[in-house]
Amino acid sequence: MENIITRINKFSFLAKESSCKYLIVMVCNVKEITKTPENYQANPVDSEYYSLQQYIEISETIKEMGFSLKVYFDENDFIEEFSTGKLKNNNPKKIIVLNSAQKGISEGRKSLIPAFCDLNNIIHTNSNAYVSSFSRNKYHWYSVLRNTKSNVCPSWLFDPHKGWLFDEKPAENMKVICKLNSESSSIGLKEENIFTYSKSKEKFIKKMSLEYNSRIIVQKFISGKEVELPVILDSYSGIAMEPVGIKLGNEKNLKNKILSYDIRGNNKFSFYKFSEDNPTLAKQIQKNAEKVAYDLGIFGFGRIDYRIDDNNNYFITDISTNPHLTMSMSIYYNYKNLGYSYDFVLATLLGLSISRNQDISSYEEHILTSGKTVFLKRAIVSPEEWISLRKKIGWEIHSKSVHQTAINHTLYGIILYDASKKPIGMGRVVGDSKLCFYLQDIGVVPRWQNQGVGTKIVTELLEYISNVADPKAIVGLMATDEVTETYYANFGFKTRKELRKGAGMIKELS
Repeated sequence: MENIITRINKFSFLAKESSCKYLIVMVCNVKEITKTPENYQANPVDSEYYSLQQYIEISETIKEMGFSLKVYFDENDFIEEFSTGKLKNNNPKKIIVLNSAQKGISEGRKSLIPAFCDLNNIIHTNSNAYVSSFSRNKYHWYSVLRNTKSNVCPSWLFDPHKGWLFDEKPAENMKVICKLNSESSSIGLKEENIFTYSKSKEKFIKKMSLEYNSRIIVQKFISGKEVELPVILDSYSGIAMEPVGIKLGNEKNLKNKILSYDIRGNNKFSFYKFSEDNPTLAKQIQKNAEKVAYDLGIFGFGRIDYRIDDNNNYFITDISTNPHLTMSMSIYYNYKNLGYSYDFVLATLLGLSISRNQDISSYEEHILTSGKTVFLKRAIVSPEEWISLRKKIGWEIHSKSVHQTAINHTLYGIILYDASKKPIGMGRVVGDSKLCFYLQDIGVVPRWQNQGVGTKIVTELLEYISNVADPKAIVGLMATDEVTETYYANFGFKTRKELRKGAGMIKELS
C-alpha cells in the first residue's frame, strides 16, 4: 500500500513541476469582503469564511509555488466571467479551480462550483457535486453507513413542520446532541444542545428547527475524546493521516464538552497526537476512515470526525469533503508533524486535481522519428494495461495486487498508444522524489520497437525528473545487455565501470 509520504511527495511534485502550465482560480468567501445576503442571526455562516489573514496566506503560497492566480470572492462573479468568456479569453493557461466557497445558507451550496466546473470540463479540487451535498447531509450518510455496519452514532431526524421523520425518535432518558442536519463548523451548536431526551425536550428541538429553518439531526451523545482524521484521496484509493486529537485547555478527554460555535469559531481548542496515547486504536480508526472516505466517493482532501468513549469504541460524528486548508486546521497539523512546510498542503491538493484530469483527459498526439503517429498519456499505467503490455513484451506476469502495489509507489508514468488507443509502450519512475530516481519497466511491444517509441518514453521520463530533482540527484536503471547499454548511453547514462565505481550489485529474492 502506498504510504502517506509517498502520496504527498508524488502529488506535490506533480503540482510544482506543472505550475507554469496552470492558472489557479481561487473561489473563496472572505470575512468583510464577501457579501452574504442570507445569514443566520445567532450563528452566522461567516464562521466558515476565511479571515483576511488566512486568505493572504493561501494566495501568497500559491504564487510562491509558481502558479498564476486569479481570485473571486463570490461564486457568481466566477460563473459570470467564465460564462461570458472573459476569464478564458484573458488567460491562455489551463484553469484549476481551488474552491472553498459556500455563500448563503441554502442546502447544497457547496455543490454549486463543483457542478459548474464538471459541466464545463474545468479542473477543480473538490469532490463531485453529488458527493459534496450527500456528505453534508448527516442523516443521509448516517443511513448509508449504518447499513454497512460502520461505527455511527444512532441518529434520528426532526422536521420543523412534520416532527419526527420515519416514525422514529430517541428512547426516553437517552443522552443526545442536536445538530443542524446540513451545516458544519459547529453552526447552531451550543452546550445546551446536549441533554437527556424526554418528550418535553421536543420543544427545544422544534424551536431550534424553526429558528434555523432546518431539519435537526439528533444523535446519541458520546462522552469522551474527539479526533479528526484527514484523508488524502485520488481516484483509486484513500490514505488517512494520523488521528488528530482535540484538546480543550489541557483536557484530552472532553467528556461532555463539545466544539461549540464559539469554541471552534474562535479557535479555543488545540491539537495533540492521538497515536502517542493509543497507537493500536489510532491504526484502527485510520483504516476505518480510509474505507469510509473512499466508499463515499470523496476526492482530494476529506476529513472524518470521531468521538471515542471510555471503552475505546469509536463513532463517526461528521464528514467533510472540503475541509479548511488553513494553517490552524488538522490537515496542516499533520503535515507539520511530518516535516512538511505549508506549501505542500496546497501542492498535494492541486497535484491530485491535475492527476485526476490526466486520467480522463484526451491523449496528446505525437509524431515519432519514424514518422508514425502515436498518442501519449502522462499517467501511471493501470494494472490491466500493465499486465497486457508485459504479456506482449514477454516479461514475467505478477498478480494484479502486486502490480497495484507497485503502481501505488510509482512517482510518474508515461504510456503510449496506437491510433486505436491500445497501449504499445510504457515507462515509470520510482524513487524518493528528490535525490534518487530509477527508470523502471520501460518497454515497447515488439511490432512497435525501433520506431522511436522507447526514445519518446525515456525522454519524457527524464524531463519529469529534471523538473523535480535536486541538482545533485542520481538517476539509475538496470540495462540487461550491451545493446541496451549502448541505447541508454544516447541519453547520457554511463556504466559504473567507466566511472571506476564498480559494476553495481543486485540481489534477487528468488
